[in-house]
Amino acid sequence: MDNLDLFKAALGIGSDWEVTQVEFVREKNELHLHLRYLRSASLPVCQECQAAGVHVHDYRSHAWRHLDFWQHKTYLHADVPRVRCEQGHLHVLDVPWARKGSGYTLLLEATVLEMAKGMPVAQVAELVRLSDKKLWRIIDGYVQRALARQQLGAVRRVGVDETSRRSKHRYITIFMDLDTRKVLFITEGKGKQTIAAFAKHLRHHGGDPSVITDVTCDMSEAFLSGIAEHLPNAQVTLDRFHIVKLINEAVTEVRRRERREQPCLKGAQYSVLKRPDHLNEKERALIADMEERNLETARAYHIRLLFDDFFSQTNPEYARGFLKGWVTKAMQSGIDEMVNVAGTVRKHWRLILNWTSSRLNNGLLEGFNSLLQAMKASARGYRTIEYITTIGYLIGLKPAEGFHHE
Repeated sequence: MDNLDLFKAALGIGSDWEVTQVEFVREKNELHLHLRYLRSASLPVCQECQAAGVHVHDYRSHAWRHLDFWQHKTYLHADVPRVRCEQGHLHVLDVPWARKGSGYTLLLEATVLEMAKGMPVAQVAELVRLSDKKLWRIIDGYVQRALARQQLGAVRRVGVDETSRRSKHRYITIFMDLDTRKVLFITEGKGKQTIAAFAKHLRHHGGDPSVITDVTCDMSEAFLSGIAEHLPNAQVTLDRFHIVKLINEAVTEVRRRERREQPCLKGAQYSVLKRPDHLNEKERALIADMEERNLETARAYHIRLLFDDFFSQTNPEYARGFLKGWVTKAMQSGIDEMVNVAGTVRKHWRLILNWTSSRLNNGLLEGFNSLLQAMKASARGYRTIEYITTIGYLIGLKPAEGFHHE
């Protein structure tokens, strides 16, 4: 095998092409590989009319940036045939190493996309030696093609959650298919209008809002109102993670209030949010001391632990009785913060109990949001809503979507 055959094998360009020249430009540290099309006895059929008898009409020169060979920037060059069928249709032949209209090889684009899922685009740009603006165009092109190909007719169960975009009052809302575990839609904001936007997106891609059977979300009144209006046949299950978070926040407020008069609570902020089997020896001693002092924090802590048992109930009637008992216990505790959270649970009673039939939660979205926030932090934030939305789609879509010849 000579050098030309070696490069051909490395490129994986198929039998219709060959490497004719390898040129190294030392002053630019660039490697240029020149390819030639070998006229095949059986040219492809016409892309427009599927007619046979297609022949090469002429050639058009093209160049593509490839992944570096060793430490050298690498470019592919080829005269790509334009072919004509007997009906007179004329089109440029597809090449096996790049998408039509792209100035980059598929391997370079695939590498960029994979790396951009785990590191800031600026770092990827340094590694592949392309500007971050060019990389954003590659990523955005992939995302837009994937979204254009979305077929959402089979979507039935959806998770909805918001995450902060920049400051505390600027959000994006994410919709995920709980069955296929992929992102369906990302939009700015966190109100009722996000549900309307999702319903519109669903219809645009072959889906039907009226056939959505289940939605999981937090207790946002805007979400609940939007779902009732735009996803009319969906059963709402309030997400268990948000419910537990609400109760945890109540326990934390009790501890903060009592800490002013009880110095022993100063280091207990994490201990009172853990299950007993996760406590270390020092934390167990701290909980025991709180119980001995009959502190409200200790009582709130046990009310919070009791709520976890709701999610182990298998019988809907038992679950209903358990939740009723928990609300009564929290109400009778006399602890203002726990009384308030019990009132919230009672207000959303039916939607919490829907968990006993759906068994759905937003754990998938919580994990996705954590990943997205980690990406945002490592990139020191994204300048625009378009950037964070693009990254969200990139890590939430299936790997093969949007990555095809055109």
